[in-house]
Amino acid sequence: MSFDMNTAVAPKKQTAFRLDVDLLERLRVIARRENMSLNNYV
Repeated sequence: MSFDMNTAVAPKKQTAFRLDVDLLERLRVIARRENMSLNNYV
């Protein structure tokens, strides 16, 4: 399936991850630096 990222909506699936506490905190810091939520960053 080919689609243009600017016009197509890809199907989404909710999921959960178990991450190491240190990794999670590093991801939060990076997401904050990029002005993004953790979910959007991931």
